[in-house]
Amino acid sequence: MSQRERRAAADGLAQDLGKSVMTAPLNHVRGVYVQQIDLVQGRMALIDTGRHAVLVEWRPVMERFAGREIEGVWRGQGISWSLTRGRGMGLGLAM
Repeated sequence: MSQRERRAAADGLAQDLGKSVMTAPLNHVRGVYVQQIDLVQGRMALIDTGRHAVLVEWRPVMERFAGREIEGVWRGQGISWSLTRGRGMGLGLAM
């Protein structure tokens, strides 16, 4: 996916949200799944961590958890997502 396109989308979202939006891959992300973002080269998901937001690759199963806190950990070829239930507990999602 085009880094330039993601950066432009992140800049626009940052103005709307009033906080920075990261686009670089992270080893770990935890926050509320806010919405999907359609870009020319694919769909992204906006995760709000509280201090900032992160654009990550979208998965269809995420829609079931809109508005809820999810956690993603980078594992090999992609991110493994789980629905969180407070500190330390999670429900696995097949993404």
